[in-house]
Amino acid sequence: RNLFNLTTADFYGSDIRGTAFGRGLEAIDEKGEDFVFEDFKGKVSLVFFGFTLCPDICPTTLLQLSQLKAALVAEEAEQLQVYLITVDPERDTPERLREYLSYFDADFKALTGTQEQVATMAKSFNVFYNKVPTAAGQYTMEHSAYVFVLDKEAESVLLFREGMAIEEMLSDIKKHFR
Repeated sequence: RNLFNLTTADFYGSDIRGTAFGRGLEAIDEKGEDFVFEDFKGKVSLVFFGFTLCPDICPTTLLQLSQLKAALVAEEAEQLQVYLITVDPERDTPERLREYLSYFDADFKALTGTQEQVATMAKSFNVFYNKVPTAAGQYTMEHSAYVFVLDKEAESVLLFREGMAIEEMLSDIKKHFR
């Protein structure tokens, strides 16, 4: 929490302007195509780190983001793009990510890459993640659960914390469409 400014009077989310999160990002998208940081430009982007086998936080957050998008008028929804960046590239292939996101919104996008690319992406957003062994040789992933808001120029502007109300996120997002 100390890494980010506290909420300003203008927004419900935390002000992260000037942090330049994500710079230099290189990844593979859910279609298996190359993705670079500049590809965020053109729409307001909501960026969330997670993984497809996450039992609670990831599906809850993605459902909330799909509800947020559904609450926008069509013109606003066209200006918004949601991205899930996996913290589990070992299991989250582009195909698996595409199928998983289809349960929430067919227009959501996902990013993956090599272990090194994922580590670089997480570091570029100041995101923590860790592989945790479980029974029978399996594992789960611990990770930060923030939603980063990038404006249409791909500048970091806001951070939504876990459990934030949809109405608060909607209020903040709508200000970036003006």
